[in-house]
Amino acid sequence: MFNRYNHPTLAWVLDYWPATILVPAVLVLIAVLALITRWWDRQDSDVAPERVRESVSSVEVTEATHA
Repeated sequence: MFNRYNHPTLAWVLDYWPATILVPAVLVLIAVLALITRWWDRQDSDVAPERVRESVSSVEVTEATHA
C-alpha cells in the first residue's frame, strides 16, 4: 500500500476519482462521438448529390422504357 503522506497527489486522485477520472472520460467520449457524427454527416452530404442524380436518371430511364 501507499502512504497518504508520501503520495498526497495520488491520495487526492483516489479520493476524488469520479471528478478526476470518470468526468474527463465521459467528456472525451462525448467529443469523439460528436466528431464521428460530423464526419458521417459530411460524407452523407458529399454523396447526396450523386444519389439524387442517380435516382433522377433511373426515373428517366424507367419512364423512357415504359413510354
